[in-house]
Amino acid sequence: CKLAGGVMVLEQTEESGPDMPIIKIVGDEVLPYDEQRRYIGIVRPARSACEGFNYMVSKAVELVGLSPIPAIQVDPNAIEGYEEWYKVANTRTLPYLPSRTYDDDGRQLAPPTRSSFDANIAPTTGMVALFDNLIKSTTAVPDSTLGNVDPSLKSGKAINAVVQNAQLSTSNFLDNYVRALQYEGKVINNK
Repeated sequence: CKLAGGVMVLEQTEESGPDMPIIKIVGDEVLPYDEQRRYIGIVRPARSACEGFNYMVSKAVELVGLSPIPAIQVDPNAIEGYEEWYKVANTRTLPYLPSRTYDDDGRQLAPPTRSSFDANIAPTTGMVALFDNLIKSTTAVPDSTLGNVDPSLKSGKAINAVVQNAQLSTSNFLDNYVRALQYEGKVINNK
């Protein structure tokens, strides 16, 4: 039945079979302690690593996307007649930016230069790689099971051993899922 506030019955139905139609899918059941059963899945241990990965990827995108376009340092006499080109230089892709090399009196003008700016994303990309490895270690799913071959593994036997090890480390989740599906079939067939 469906209850409201633990007292008022909102809805009540009779089940047609002898089995309770609640199918519990458990990732891994830990031995009881503190008089409570504990269940562990594959998602909760990896949650912090996934959050960190998402934060760092977002930060890397922010660093690159919001980095300023360096200004062009120029002598106004060197771009005389080309001012419109320089106004749109940071918003359009131009094949070149013309400038004058000599003024009207024959004096040489300094060429336009762009000041350098480097968005230091090396620490952020390092953290992305770190959280990527943390996700793989907390889920026990290495690169080889995802189809990415480790260059240090030279033989097919070594690669298969790593794949089998990863499959065994998470096989309890699949075994419990199979048990839940079998119970679901039993519930459906007993109706």
